[in-house]
Amino acid sequence: MSYQHERQHIIKAAKLYRDGWSEEQKYDVTEIVSAIYLYEDMSQPSISAAIEFIDVFNIVDRMPIIGGELIDIRFEVPSVSGPINLTYVVNSISEKINDKSNQQMMLYKLNLVTLDRWVDSAVEISESFSGTYDQILTNVLSKLKTKRPITSDKSHLKQDFIVPFWSPLKTCVAITQRTMGSKFEPFFFWDTLGGYQFKSVKSIYSQKSHCKFIMGLARMEELQQGELSFRKVLSFDVNTSLDKISRENLDAFGTSIQVLDPVYCNSGVTNMNFEQLSQSKDFARVDSYPHIDRLGSNRAKMDFLLSRKDKSHEGVQYRNTIEALHNLYNINILVPGDPSLRAGQIVELDIHDFRADTKGSEAVTSGRWLVKSIKHTIKKVEKVYVCTLELVKDSHKIDLNKLLGSNGVRNNATQSKPTGIGFTG
Repeated sequence: MSYQHERQHIIKAAKLYRDGWSEEQKYDVTEIVSAIYLYEDMSQPSISAAIEFIDVFNIVDRMPIIGGELIDIRFEVPSVSGPINLTYVVNSISEKINDKSNQQMMLYKLNLVTLDRWVDSAVEISESFSGTYDQILTNVLSKLKTKRPITSDKSHLKQDFIVPFWSPLKTCVAITQRTMGSKFEPFFFWDTLGGYQFKSVKSIYSQKSHCKFIMGLARMEELQQGELSFRKVLSFDVNTSLDKISRENLDAFGTSIQVLDPVYCNSGVTNMNFEQLSQSKDFARVDSYPHIDRLGSNRAKMDFLLSRKDKSHEGVQYRNTIEALHNLYNINILVPGDPSLRAGQIVELDIHDFRADTKGSEAVTSGRWLVKSIKHTIKKVEKVYVCTLELVKDSHKIDLNKLLGSNGVRNNATQSKPTGIGFTG
């Protein structure tokens, strides 16, 4: 029997308690826990979790659970030495279901948030900050008295920022929308099991791939053995992709921008053309070659934008383009559980070419993908630990212009190697 990594895990402990309780007062719910879920998403400033348990001891009523309780979770997996310890706060109860085998037992799902997110809900800031936006964001997070690490890139230009009675995390999201690097590249702010991330899209896209996953039946025998068994795609689901009309509505491929200055009462026009912009060595993309835009400059679109004192209006269109192209290709894959996987990482997909005349990899969609979100699922009864990755990409590992040619007919000639990875430079 082959080794099945996704079935190798142990939920060591799960204890439910209130702040200030002694170890003896804590409810040990380890034996009645049926599943643990952990969530990361690049569009969210905080991670979250959920836990399912069969309430044979009627803890929900006896404790009772009213929200704000703490829960310590400890589990082990073979890819990590030592236990993984996590602490969350109970935010809500959902999915109260009668157990089919015993109608007097109830299956509960507790929705959990981090300690920072719980504190954030009760804190508002009314204060001015000065410095670069990465410095300001770090100062804002300090209002949570967070113990979570913060990984941050350096942002461009010193700023003055006034917070009008917003929570710290809401403030961080607002700051991110205005932050750009020296080449106008946008920033993203999100949370992972490893801490907060505040990074430029150039930094995100240019990182080395964390690992490679294999998709397809051609190498299935090979995937049953050794380390590759950790990297097989168990199943996949293609989300809506290549929706060019919605991308056009989001101005992903080009527009003319009328910038209005309300202080000096003047205006100017800037033309954004994706075909030209994507050829720049400073333009960020996940893989080596940009997507084809057949329309080029043949657009008659106009957007209006107010200038801002912090110059952040200069990066608005770059951000709109990057965010719109995030979902150009979108796929969900199910893989064996791995706690080292993080939202914001780059992974590679080796997708088998299913055409009868080849045993190689599919050319257009294989390559580098961005992990936009991840869901860890740990089920005790089934002894399963798997991860669901939402992967997105905006570019290709091959040049589609050479693959298709000027008449749009596929040319299967060998592709030349790219000059860079993540972004050309």
